[in-house]
Amino acid sequence: MTALDYVPDNYDQFEKYERQQAELEARWPKCPLCGELLEDEAYRIDDALICWDCAHDWLEEQKEAVEIDMDE
Repeated sequence: MTALDYVPDNYDQFEKYERQQAELEARWPKCPLCGELLEDEAYRIDDALICWDCAHDWLEEQKEAVEIDMDE
């Protein structure tokens, strides 16, 4: 079979798309805390880009630390 005899089908197109997506994801920034891709939004805390969930957790920790300091 030569290259001219082969016609790519939908599955070939799907595999090509999946390879391209994997290559993009390998270069895309990830949250250093949870490893999720930073697709839509990210927050910079202490010179690190983190996802919304981790930023929310960080803010809750800061809130608890302030409340403890205020109680003492």
